[in-house]
Amino acid sequence: MSAQSVFPQSGTPINWRVVRPLVGIAFLVCEVAVRLLPQDHRQVAIFAEIGFFILLGVGGAVLSFMNSRSFGSGQTARWVWLIIALMPLSDAIAYFAYTSPAIAHFRSKELILVSTLFLSVSRILAAFAFWSMFRVYQRAGLKLELRTREYAAMAVIIVIEVVSLYYAHSGALASGGPDLARMVFITAVPMVIALVPCSVLGVMIWQYTTKMGGGLVAKAWRNILLYGMGWLSYTAFHAVVAYYFQLSATKIAISATMNFVLFTAVDLMLKGGEYLMFLGASFQYEACTGTPEFSEDMASFGAEAPTPA
Repeated sequence: MSAQSVFPQSGTPINWRVVRPLVGIAFLVCEVAVRLLPQDHRQVAIFAEIGFFILLGVGGAVLSFMNSRSFGSGQTARWVWLIIALMPLSDAIAYFAYTSPAIAHFRSKELILVSTLFLSVSRILAAFAFWSMFRVYQRAGLKLELRTREYAAMAVIIVIEVVSLYYAHSGALASGGPDLARMVFITAVPMVIALVPCSVLGVMIWQYTTKMGGGLVAKAWRNILLYGMGWLSYTAFHAVVAYYFQLSATKIAISATMNFVLFTAVDLMLKGGEYLMFLGASFQYEACTGTPEFSEDMASFGAEAPTPA
């Protein structure tokens, strides 16, 4: 079935070259403000930071959903982008669940567990979706030629996976606390495992789209690949830092400044990943709305795989 785009072809298009850096600047301003403002004014900055992160996740989900609507109901890319939309949405829900004490001074165990489970389900579904997208490009007859750097990236992904699983209990304890550590651990481990095929398949899909000429679609998949790798790196780094500097019986003593730097880095890895997802979804959205014959190009490529802008 050919794609039926729901995007309007008239009106003033979004200037993404302006919007993307502005969102990035707003992101950095929130992060700097929440750390440098005096204690008396920091609460307002914390609310703004939490709200901005949730809006960023919801924005990425909405853009991904709109991307899915640009493909026909019979096309793999339609449901692939619909599943991609679940990832930033689950991020926003989980972030609210874990930061709710800062907003409402109330921590819901049920919300934390459900949101963590949603994170895992979205990543597991994404692994199947990325495999299906990879098969679309493979069936199109494109030859995949991975270079040394791609193999190196896959090797790094595997190493990060091993580290994440080895320190997974520490990460669960640092996130959920002693009373929730076991359930957070059980619900989060599938997410960590699923992120590996997401990242590896992301490398391959990115190479396929690059081989087809690059452009906006290649940029979209590159950022989604980096998002997956960023989330995997965040889980590993967060767990290792929590273990060696907070939870270990022989924890390493460090200065307050070093503690601030390390946990700021952990925080930025999480939120930077969300920005990468927003970028990826926006590049695909720009490709869908900026190419008049986008739908016809889809049909000419086996009615399945997206054509780069």
